[in-house]
Amino acid sequence: MNPDQTRLGRKNSTVFIACVVILICLGSVMCLLVLGSRKNQPKPPDFAGTVRQLVADPIQFATNRLTGGIGAAIDVGSGFPVVRVVIPGSPAEKAGLKNGDILLEIGKVSTKGQTLPQVVNSIRGLTASSVSLLIQRKGTNVECVLSRTSWNTLEELRKSN
Repeated sequence: MNPDQTRLGRKNSTVFIACVVILICLGSVMCLLVLGSRKNQPKPPDFAGTVRQLVADPIQFATNRLTGGIGAAIDVGSGFPVVRVVIPGSPAEKAGLKNGDILLEIGKVSTKGQTLPQVVNSIRGLTASSVSLLIQRKGTNVECVLSRTSWNTLEELRKSN
């Protein structure tokens, strides 16, 4: 084999492996959607619609389902971020967050002086993970760990309330 054929063979192998990994990930997502818990879903999943969304825009599909937040609106005033709205039924509500709670730390990192985008990016993440918050309410510090839920679920919770 000449060097060009060797490079072409490696490139094809890399593309093939990347495709296999993507297909495995998509298959896993589909299994999770079909077999996943229905307690957070207001209505049964539309399997055909889900497949259409996956095929039409796989990146947006993964983003909407595999990343998310906690279901709280936050405002950054002077000093520390403050919870302004908690979506009913969201992980934030389930963890006991309330309007007016002050976020002192996110993941053991102080939020003092952080901008709103910095705070939001620290809270958002993969739905399979959680985020720890140290909040202050009426002068008492409380640590809580919140699961994240998908953007789709948060949007449905927001619409239903």
